[in-house]
Amino acid sequence: MKTFISSKVFFWIIFMLPYIWVENNQRREAMKMMKVKLRIPLFIFALGISVFLSNLVSGAENIAYLVILISLVAVFEKTNLSEKKVNILYGVLIAIAGLAIEFLTEPGDYLQFFS
Repeated sequence: MKTFISSKVFFWIIFMLPYIWVENNQRREAMKMMKVKLRIPLFIFALGISVFLSNLVSGAENIAYLVILISLVAVFEKTNLSEKKVNILYGVLIAIAGLAIEFLTEPGDYLQFFS
């Protein structure tokens, strides 16, 4: 019995499969190399840290919050830390750490969404 490969199957094997393989490799490489600037994750982290530190100050928590937040953002900008590009996973972890610090400082703010 003779096996017969149609011209469509032959075309698919010869021309389309290498194209799809190369395209998927480019997508895979793009996902590995996806980088993000630290500006937004560091800002979210600064929000959490400033809430924590402003609660340590008695009397002028609102002013202390603003001073700490502005000074942290200024330090991040002056040292060019906010311009650094890192893997997107590290950026998400930094933002989650800031939110976790804020949650541990004032859990009532987040728990009101669930009640």
